Amino acid sequence: MDKPKLRPLSAVPIQRDGQELICLFDASGLSDRQVLVNAQTFFILSRFDGEHTLNDVALAYTRQFGELLLGDRVEKIIQQLDEAMLLESDRFRRHLAERLAAYRASGVREAVHVGESYPSDPDELRAYVRGLFTADGGPGLPQPSDEGVPVTALVAPHIDFARGGRGYAHAYKALAEGAPADTYVIVGIAHQPSSVPYAATRNTFATPLGPVEVDGELLDMIESDYAGDLYADEALHISEHSIELQVVTLKALYAEKPFKIVPILAASLEQFLDGEAAPSTLPEVGAMARALRRALAVESKRVCLIAAVDLAHVGNQFGDPGQVTEAVRAAIERADREMLAAVERGDAEAFVASAGADGGARKVCGVPALYVALRALDGAASGELLHYGQAYTPETESVVSFAAMAFR
Repeated sequence: MDKPKLRPLSAVPIQRDGQELICLFDASGLSDRQVLVNAQTFFILSRFDGEHTLNDVALAYTRQFGELLLGDRVEKIIQQLDEAMLLESDRFRRHLAERLAAYRASGVREAVHVGESYPSDPDELRAYVRGLFTADGGPGLPQPSDEGVPVTALVAPHIDFARGGRGYAHAYKALAEGAPADTYVIVGIAHQPSSVPYAATRNTFATPLGPVEVDGELLDMIESDYAGDLYADEALHISEHSIELQVVTLKALYAEKPFKIVPILAASLEQFLDGEAAPSTLPEVGAMARALRRALAVESKRVCLIAAVDLAHVGNQFGDPGQVTEAVRAAIERADREMLAAVERGDAEAFVASAGADGGARKVCGVPALYVALRALDGAASGELLHYGQAYTPETESVVSFAAMAFR
């Protein structure tokens, strides 16, 4: 490991015994180990990017702290990180291959966030989801009807229920009051780096309310229309929450109505672009949009497309210095609503332009999923903004925004 490289990790500052430390952990769940480091070690790890040699790291350390960095110290750090599966290494690649093989063999995508993001007891879960609708600011309980105008596509949050519950309620009330679908194609966000634009899985999703099967027939059709490998990064599904929370909500709403899903995670578009190109130039995006468009038009079943997305991510938690004041939040809302107006019009290119108009300062994470959904709709349905919300966390001076929209 002459050029060691950290895996994508989360870093949280903590206080322990009067000392300021940084806790590093793998938010994807592919490693359950945590590592506590001080500021000097964190500086070393910040150079573990696969580009700097150990000599480069030692030289940078000496310039920063005025002392030599001994080789045996670096070797010990590398060994500890590798054993914790926090480095891009042969050890981690073997671990990942074993996890993915076990996942595929099981045929089940376990409910990873149960007990943390929502109750594990079925009755408690039903009551919890029901409470999202009746809470302050909620839209009230849905009045389902088989005769209601079906929702062709839905935009719903993927933030946790505790912070984004009203957004879920507004989105799923509109869905529940329309004629139910047979299959929900859920395009979520892959919060971990991916080598491919889209990742699917065929595993049945486990929930406290029973299993939800994948519509293999529809996925076959999408796969045949899409030239890329939909399963190269299937491991992303093992712990990703953006689709899991939609499946749980659907299962709570449609207790008596059987349905299936097609789960697809969309990766960040940035790693597939050169900075000048537009998303429309990516052949994978066009192929997926055409595949989804064809899926929505299947005559033998009613299909609904769900984009599970959040919007802006601003504040200390996301690397932004300073306070998130009321004025900052108001500016975020103005920019978000301008962007959402383009989404309502079904204008995919204007949506992307608006999301990046501030140079990416808002860090809109839902771009890849919402963009391909708009391309798939291709103006065939009109959108309506049902709810806009912001989840502000004062402890970290951070805010996440989200919206609920229905296309009919």
